[in-house]
Amino acid sequence: MDDAQLGEFVASCMEKLQQKQSDLSARGVDRSDRFEVDLAAGKLRFYVGAQLMLEAGVTPIGTHAAGDESWQWAWANKSFPQEVRERAAKLKELAAQTTLEAFLERTLEVDETQTWQLVAMSCEHLGALGTYDFPTRNARLYVAIDSLA
Repeated sequence: MDDAQLGEFVASCMEKLQQKQSDLSARGVDRSDRFEVDLAAGKLRFYVGAQLMLEAGVTPIGTHAAGDESWQWAWANKSFPQEVRERAAKLKELAAQTTLEAFLERTLEVDETQTWQLVAMSCEHLGALGTYDFPTRNARLYVAIDSLA
């Protein structure tokens, strides 16, 4: 993929992700009171009060620490269980597709815009319905929503 093709690919992924996020919003993902995540099971659950409203199958993508402008791929995060890292390792395939070594590097220096570009390309590659992000202790974790019920 040359630079022009890569630029078109990134722009296309960003545009598709915006539409996917709108679709997820229409399905109620952003109307929950709370959520809980079980990365080992690959599940993200959304609640209104005590009632389960939606359950999503998820693949972790990575974490972004805005203060440090750092990104760590989920497949490289040793705090995740091995099976979680293995599911996320599919994203390494993007290195061959895009010719970007960034998909093989454990950590990167990226700003928020670049984070969203990585997330958009990841969602496209995984065939995801969109993404959900939430705070962790020192960063934000991004997951691809693979299914929604």
